[in-house]
Amino acid sequence: MATTYQKALSFFIGDYDYSALCMPQVPWAKDKPKMQFFARNERLPILMAAIMGLQHAFAMVGGLITPPYVVMKVNSRSSAFIYV
Repeated sequence: MATTYQKALSFFIGDYDYSALCMPQVPWAKDKPKMQFFARNERLPILMAAIMGLQHAFAMVGGLITPPYVVMKVNSRSSAFIYV
C-alpha cells in the first residue's frame, strides 16, 4: 500500500523519465532514450504540466516578438527602427 508521501510524490513528479526530456540526443548514440507520450485525457504530474506550460509561454512570446523585428530589419530606413 502506498504511503501519503509516495502518493504526493507521484502527484507532483510522477514516474516520467525527465533525463530523456532534458538530455541532448545525438544521432550516433547507440541507445536512444524512449520518449513517453501521454494519452489524451491522462492526468499529468504537476511538474510536467509546469514545464510544458512554460515552454508554451516562451513559444508564444517568441512568436509575438519575432515578426516586428523581422519587419523592422527589412525596412531599416524607417523612423521606427531607432526604437528597436
